[in-house]
Amino acid sequence: MLETLARGGRGGEGADAAGEPPLLLTVGKGGTGKTTVAAAMAVALAERGLQVLIASIDPAHNLGDVLETPLHGEPTAVGPSGRLWAVEVDMERALDRYLERQSAELKAAYRYLQAFNLDGYLDTLRHSPGVEEQAAIEEVARLLETARVHHADLLVIDTPPTGLTLRVLALPSVSVRWAQHLGLVRRALLERRDALERVLGPQRAVVGGEEVELPSREDRDPIGRILRDFRAEMEALERRLRDRARCGVVVVRNEDRLSLFETARALEGLAAFEIPVAMTVVNKAGAGPPSQGHGDGALPAGGRASEPYPVRHVPVQSPEPIGLEALRRVAAHLLPGAEPS
Repeated sequence: MLETLARGGRGGEGADAAGEPPLLLTVGKGGTGKTTVAAAMAVALAERGLQVLIASIDPAHNLGDVLETPLHGEPTAVGPSGRLWAVEVDMERALDRYLERQSAELKAAYRYLQAFNLDGYLDTLRHSPGVEEQAAIEEVARLLETARVHHADLLVIDTPPTGLTLRVLALPSVSVRWAQHLGLVRRALLERRDALERVLGPQRAVVGGEEVELPSREDRDPIGRILRDFRAEMEALERRLRDRARCGVVVVRNEDRLSLFETARALEGLAAFEIPVAMTVVNKAGAGPPSQGHGDGALPAGGRASEPYPVRHVPVQSPEPIGLEALRRVAAHLLPGAEPS
């Protein structure tokens, strides 16, 4: 995918059947230069004729600083080309959107749930494990829709540090299996209700002073509908993340040993969930002595160094690369033929 884009193409066969563009994500340890690499590629590809939307979902935003453009929650034009747009996602607001959606779905499914202190439940859910990751993956889906609406040829996402990002990227696969299991449990419950209904008639319950009829068929079960919709959404996202023509990950590291070993773990995690790597980048090359035993950029054992993706080296930039011209110089080391103007 990245090779086609670098030549000024549209990545594979362009937008898919839903009109969504290819997805490129930068992943790496905090401080390695993920944002700079993401911005440099976005600038270079936009100047080659692609319509590019770049977004940051890292809570510690500095995409706007690197691009020297004030950014917010809606796409903002960057530079004179008219082909580059950027957005910084407010992840606290993204979490609010996720919780609001959960609240609306629960209230639609069971109108009487206020008896269970739904607001208190959602406040607890905000601090539960996995909720931040779920909100982030839904934000990725929302950004794909935003890119489609803007007729983008490519969506570039600058992600949070490695640990959180790997959990986010693993979530669709994990969620599909979780939804499959819950669907089986729900179907078994409905079958038992149906058996009782044939003998005793429709089953009813009084909750919060309101009498409700309990569903016994899948086509009338609001909880089953929520599970089916959720599973379909996660399956679609899982397919996109695994499609080498539609998705690529750029793994960014420095030459120090901690960054090297974290990169090896990241590559193993991406491989475990079959998410394709488009490139690895050794950023700030020459900033210090190379990692002992790995000065050639090779990864330690288990790091999947034999995978068929290129390794690019970006030398230390002085001054720090900020602004379009500096990002063009960085891009010259990342994409063939991306020499600065």
